[in-house]
Amino acid sequence: QANEQQKGQVFCVLFSWMGGIQEFNAASEAIKRACPEAEVEPIINDSWSSNDVVVTLLDLEGTALEEEVWRKEQRRLFRKYPDWRAASQKEIEEAVATRLA
Repeated sequence: QANEQQKGQVFCVLFSWMGGIQEFNAASEAIKRACPEAEVEPIINDSWSSNDVVVTLLDLEGTALEEEVWRKEQRRLFRKYPDWRAASQKEIEEAVATRLA
């Protein structure tokens, strides 16, 4: 039954383009570990003044089901901070699993 619930789930990852692709990839990996069937879409916002990465759950029409699933500073997903990155990926994975439970 859990797999049926997970089918068609769409997550978006909002980030600033300044180096953001590594953070998107890190967030995507964590989302996919929690929900292998999920579709993960990047949303790049160059005018966004925040340095945060935001994970949001959407329905199939692209409507946000929740404000945010997870939000942290972008650097928390940098490769050069492996401890922060691993902890953040675990938080994302747990947050996604909680939302889908």
